[in-house]
Amino acid sequence: MFADGYFNGDNQSVTYTVSQAKNKLPELIKQAEAGARVTITKRGIPVVEIVRKVEDSRRKRVFGVLGDKKIVIDAEWARPQEDVDAWFAGDV
Repeated sequence: MFADGYFNGDNQSVTYTVSQAKNKLPELIKQAEAGARVTITKRGIPVVEIVRKVEDSRRKRVFGVLGDKKIVIDAEWARPQEDVDAWFAGDV
């Protein structure tokens, strides 16, 4: 699993140089998902750490046209026919 990187066994961290990590991003992400702390160094100086995110910050996906929008329906939306006739006549 940690073939090209330097594994530090005491705290489950792996160190790669930029040139080693350049073509292995999917593998480094898998290592981070497994709980390892992946460090990428540039000229021996740590510049990037890839760690697993603890919480999921994405919104829960809602399917459908309206999604999670609430719809309020007026209980009196269907007027009786005489009210409509009166409205057309201009009496309301």
